[in-house]
Amino acid sequence: MTLREFSTTELKALQSALKSGKTLETLLAPNQPLQDYPTVKPLLVLQTILDKIAEQNTWQAHAGRINSGFFSPDGQQIITAGQEGEVRIWSTKGKEIQRFPVDAQGLRYANFFKSGQGIVTLTMAGKMQFWHPSGQPKTPILVTLGDVNSIRFNPKGDQLAIATAEGQVQIWSLAGQPQAQFTANQGQVSSISFSPDGQQLSTVGADGSLQLWSLSGEKLKEWRQPAHPSLQLNSVSFKPRPTASTTLTPSTTDTITTVGSDGFIRLWNTADTAPLNIWRGSQAPLYSVEVSPNGQQFVTLGEDSIIRLWDFTGKPLIELKGHDGLVSSTSFSPNSQLLLSTGTDGRLHLWNLADKQHWRGGHLSIWGVAVDRSGQTIATAGKDGKVRLWQPNGKLLTEFIAHAKGVNEVIFSQDQTQLITAGEDGHLRIWTRTGQQIQDLNLTNTGVFSLSTHPQGQSIAAAASDGKVYLWQTDHKKLTSFKASDAPLWSVRFTPKGNQLITAGKQGEVALWDLKGRLITRFDANQGWLSDLRLKPDGRALVTAGQDGRVRIWSLNGKLQQEFRAHPNNILRLSLSEDNQRIATAGQDGGVHLWTYTGQQLGEFTQHQGAVYNLQFSQQGHSLITVGKDDTVRIWQLGTLEALMERGCQWLRPYLDQQSETFSPCAQAG
Repeated sequence: MTLREFSTTELKALQSALKSGKTLETLLAPNQPLQDYPTVKPLLVLQTILDKIAEQNTWQAHAGRINSGFFSPDGQQIITAGQEGEVRIWSTKGKEIQRFPVDAQGLRYANFFKSGQGIVTLTMAGKMQFWHPSGQPKTPILVTLGDVNSIRFNPKGDQLAIATAEGQVQIWSLAGQPQAQFTANQGQVSSISFSPDGQQLSTVGADGSLQLWSLSGEKLKEWRQPAHPSLQLNSVSFKPRPTASTTLTPSTTDTITTVGSDGFIRLWNTADTAPLNIWRGSQAPLYSVEVSPNGQQFVTLGEDSIIRLWDFTGKPLIELKGHDGLVSSTSFSPNSQLLLSTGTDGRLHLWNLADKQHWRGGHLSIWGVAVDRSGQTIATAGKDGKVRLWQPNGKLLTEFIAHAKGVNEVIFSQDQTQLITAGEDGHLRIWTRTGQQIQDLNLTNTGVFSLSTHPQGQSIAAAASDGKVYLWQTDHKKLTSFKASDAPLWSVRFTPKGNQLITAGKQGEVALWDLKGRLITRFDANQGWLSDLRLKPDGRALVTAGQDGRVRIWSLNGKLQQEFRAHPNNILRLSLSEDNQRIATAGQDGGVHLWTYTGQQLGEFTQHQGAVYNLQFSQQGHSLITVGKDDTVRIWQLGTLEALMERGCQWLRPYLDQQSETFSPCAQAG
């Protein structure tokens, strides 16, 4: 019920989840293991909501419709224009700072100057006026040429462009002086946008065309869709150019985004004649598009009242719901981390877009991930043959080519000073953290898939597609090997004492060996091929996963202790938390799941696009790092019930500060 509520009212759903969590707390004994909880459903619900929540705050800003809302240039305030004709200014926490009336017949638009030294308003009757920040008029009323469809600031902040329903484009200085006027889109302009350098304007209209203009009114270019003669384009937005810090080669062309009556999103390049990309954004007509200041995403609005965020590849990032009725406007904060939306219901919503930790790895596809014991360095490896080291915030520390044909696995040495890699080229290599090669071992002509270090760091075990286990004794510089299977081996692990090895692979068998390659025991896991196996941190059992999508827990002599279905099929990797309480699974289906050892689900993470190839808990178990086919590194914040409650209350606090009700779980947990 709470998760169904979350799809439309995120903050209220979080409140409900916290209440359930508080109830569960009263039923638990001190230090009670997760597997002995009477239920873990509140943890699953809290984990799911906290991973997906975007709504940070909401409040009733006007009694009736809000026609526009914007952030101040410093991102600390919000300005709204109401149908009742008032300008209202708010803190981002929902406290009203100021209000002043403009026109009782209604206010179409209100926004801060880019300098922060003034405010511009536009009434429903088409009257524009400039104001001091105090709310005192700066200029006489300026009458436009009819109803206004669109108004935009020049990126330089020294001009305004206005498009009227009669197709007139007007450019004004902020001193209230007209600077240019021309007719566009056959007199049917619906939206305008300045180019990133402020030297050009794009317009779209009911005639279905996208047009590019100089500021003096010279038409520079026009794009049409002859196959769609009834198409109406409703909104246009330029993508900001990358800054020097994000690109080596400055862009000489610009990207334009348009939406229209057919519900499709179209991307255009000013150097080309055909669209760069077209995809359906909604089954209903779309009437607004706005690109974030950092140029990494954009938001669309349509008649279905759903706020949708996209990247420029056409990938949907998130859908936001919460307004009762149509969404009238959206605006990004200057740092692109918050999104403001206003509606016909008079409510204002703030959405946090920056809380989730993820970034592109640059590997084309990421096959391996490791996190050091401190949790401050993450290593990734993959299809491009490189290893990259990152801070947890996504900052790249170093990168180097490790295996030209691709890196299947990367791990840290026991003393954390070195990296060990396994390659498609059959080599095992040892590196310093700065990428200097220490050792290069040519093990086989086929791929090496799995690595494990001895608990005391005196040797490294590798499993290869030739079915052999290779053992490199780092102290004696001696390499030995033994045949463990007639099929590829995909996993090898030292036991906690370091005196034995366990292997699994395509043949579907688990085998226990001494370090000289003598078989101790072998059994069929009856799961098809086995992609991974892990030993519990206490060394008393092992966990397997593979083709059948099930997790099985075994004693070391092969007695089945527990099993449960984790994915529809094809689990690709396992990770076990150091506290001996949680199992994480990654699947071909793109899902990541968190479980107790009795098969109770604690979390579900579904944001990856495509298979998830690897994952690892941080040493403290506070986070889970996942990587996969989509070349994305994602960090998921985990926690005990107490930690999830605290995290939920921290998120909810700005919203609760506005509420009159006493919310006891947060009053005690926060």
